[in-house]
Amino acid sequence: MNVSKRTKLSLSQFLDLLNGDTCRVLLEKHNIPYLDEYENTISIDQSILQADSKSIASLFEEIVKTDGDLRYRVSPKYRFDERWNELKGCLLLDGFK
Repeated sequence: MNVSKRTKLSLSQFLDLLNGDTCRVLLEKHNIPYLDEYENTISIDQSILQADSKSIASLFEEIVKTDGDLRYRVSPKYRFDERWNELKGCLLLDGFK
């Protein structure tokens, strides 16, 4: 899976919608380091940009399977919908369906 920098940054913006604990668990579950002081978008950006493609693919797989649960955690819902649609658009531009 070859994901562009744009898609990785879009993923970072998407993850930033989630509370810190949910984001931390998602990243660590997929072998993407997340330190406690990483409480902002810049740090999430660095974690995602440095992650290997296998970890990114695994993370995307879980996000796709659990998008309903993740959406439930974000309020207002339009924020989730906008970031989710933007992330899907980036993946389409990278050639993923």
